[in-house]
Amino acid sequence: MHGDYRLGNFIFGEEGLRAVIDWELAHWGDPMEDLGWLGVRSWRFGGKQPMAGVGERARFFAAYETAGGCPVDRERVRFWELYGNLRWGVITITQVANYLAGRSRSVELASIGRRRRRRNGSC
Repeated sequence: MHGDYRLGNFIFGEEGLRAVIDWELAHWGDPMEDLGWLGVRSWRFGGKQPMAGVGERARFFAAYETAGGCPVDRERVRFWELYGNLRWGVITITQVANYLAGRSRSVELASIGRRRRRRNGSC
């Protein structure tokens, strides 16, 4: 498993996908977790489609299976997507808390912490 499977960690060329980078979160586990992570709302960056903001689930799953991926269990992907949204919410809150408490002066942590807010400005 990649562990951080999202568009920001893909390198594309004219011929298509060239590489998947950023492997420090790789681990053994359910391959559906990576597919669920790709559907997490934060990785849509305002896009309307559920898969990384650019694709529909059914079409993505069919392409994944055709390309040689294991059969997609849609219920497990949905679980991992819901879990991923919760996980990312906890991560952003933790990162901004570390910044605000002075444990880290990383501007990146402060900016990631801003993602915990909903679009209308309420928490």
